[in-house]
Amino acid sequence: MSYLVSYLYRIVVLIISKKIDESKLRLNELLSANMEQEDIESRRCNIILYRVEESKQALVVDRNKEDASYCEQFLSALGYSGSGVNHEDVKKVFRFGKRNEESESPRPLMVQLTSWRAKNLVMASLYKIKSLNAQFRDITVGHDLTKIQREECKALVAEAKRRSASGDFVYKVRGLPGQWKLMQHRRVLLRHH
Repeated sequence: MSYLVSYLYRIVVLIISKKIDESKLRLNELLSANMEQEDIESRRCNIILYRVEESKQALVVDRNKEDASYCEQFLSALGYSGSGVNHEDVKKVFRFGKRNEESESPRPLMVQLTSWRAKNLVMASLYKIKSLNAQFRDITVGHDLTKIQREECKALVAEAKRRSASGDFVYKVRGLPGQWKLMQHRRVLLRHH
């Protein structure tokens, strides 16, 4: 009889241990998802400017002032003086990474805006970049994405390129971060006369 009780006790302990492990795993998944969502929310109002020339100033404070001034000029050039977005909507401006004097490519410039509305106005006006003066024409503006979002976007772009390689259609990734879709467009063939 004591053997049977001991055997049942071990089975109950194994079952409970398995349930505890499953609960821990589920809790870790929920915590990771919550941390990712908080990270997404903290980046919601941010934009990143690529290919913005770096200042040659020696002091960090002076370089930061030049970057902030560049952002104000950029917003102004996009036509924001009358639309409600101005220098007061820029919370913080800084460069990613460590400065490298020998590097030919400038570090990305993070622009933290005070509201999602301001970010949307900027993103909706990006079509104007090509018509701006040379100081702004070559920059690219992107969303501030989490690592998971960057990997998801990269996979979708690779899929779009794979599908576009053959056939009558070109595929593009479109949509807001986390809500991307592959959009199909008819391939336009140029005819030479």
